[in-house]
Amino acid sequence: MDRWILADCQSLLRFVEEEMRGYRLYTVVPRLLQVIDNLTNWSIRFNRKHLKGVAGLDQDNTTAALNALLQVLFTMVRALAPFIPFLAEHIYQLLRPQLASATAEFTDARSVHFLPFPTVHEALFDGVIERQVSVMQKVIQLGRVARERRNLSLKTPLLPLVVVADRQALADIEFLKSYVQEELNVHNIVLTDYEEQYNIVVRKALPNLTQTQPREYQRTKTMNLDGIALGEGDLTLVRVIGQRQGYKEADSGESGGPQWEPAFADDIIVSPDAAPHPDLVEEAPVRELINRFQRLRKKAGLVPTDEVHMRLRLVTARQDMFVAALRGRVEEAEEGVDQADIILEEERAVGNSIVMLQIARV
Repeated sequence: MDRWILADCQSLLRFVEEEMRGYRLYTVVPRLLQVIDNLTNWSIRFNRKHLKGVAGLDQDNTTAALNALLQVLFTMVRALAPFIPFLAEHIYQLLRPQLASATAEFTDARSVHFLPFPTVHEALFDGVIERQVSVMQKVIQLGRVARERRNLSLKTPLLPLVVVADRQALADIEFLKSYVQEELNVHNIVLTDYEEQYNIVVRKALPNLTQTQPREYQRTKTMNLDGIALGEGDLTLVRVIGQRQGYKEADSGESGGPQWEPAFADDIIVSPDAAPHPDLVEEAPVRELINRFQRLRKKAGLVPTDEVHMRLRLVTARQDMFVAALRGRVEEAEEGVDQADIILEEERAVGNSIVMLQIARV
């Protein structure tokens, strides 16, 4: 993700240079907002473990992630300065204590407005990683749409997620599959380019249209249909879940089969199985429990670098299930623990369980 956000910043700088030569301000601002969204809702969100130095990552890994973030922020604050001068200056002053080496080459670095507009660094461009992350973003967004249609919270784990796309897109998704799996909270991802296997068809609004012609049109943007030449934008493709014998009953959940909820965009189809599974229902409160511990840490005035013991004791339901699902990050709270070691404890409802949460000194 570090490589991607650095490359995305360089693409932004090149775009701004080209557009501002023609003073097309109306195209620049949306692109700036897109980079801000990419940084906050994608890069930082997916890089939290690296930035905080958790999950067994070494110090070098965390330092590299923090340095990349600082470089991106320094680039962005200078790029944003002509458009949001006061906010850019405020952010720059917050960053300034960490920028001594980066600003040493400038004559006067007291203000972001004394600094030159950032230049493009060709070495940081990476078209491949930009394409891969773009495909990953599309898959995650489609997965969220499919969940919303079934009113399924992201806290509720699902079994399979089927992604239908061309081979290049599938290779891109495979490279970043772990991010998709974690963000959409699915146990496994099935990648395929065979639509018919899941009975996905193109709705026919034209006569004599074969199933393969729309795919070829998506690839080449041209089609000859009964002697009529169709170009890009002349044809809109709508995919639907087809009906076949026994299919509707299986997908309705009446026979215990999968309940596919497809979402489509361009040449990518994302379809999670929305069928309820008892084992998965029990796992759902785990994410909520993690959130409760984070709130408890904040309430206790702790910062991410503070090392503490996190313990739980279940008043109802299965304690071993929660401890196992949290993979050792939380301990079982025992009776008779020295109260002087406990920083804060409180009782909370998590799902259908009543849980006693404790934060104790190491």
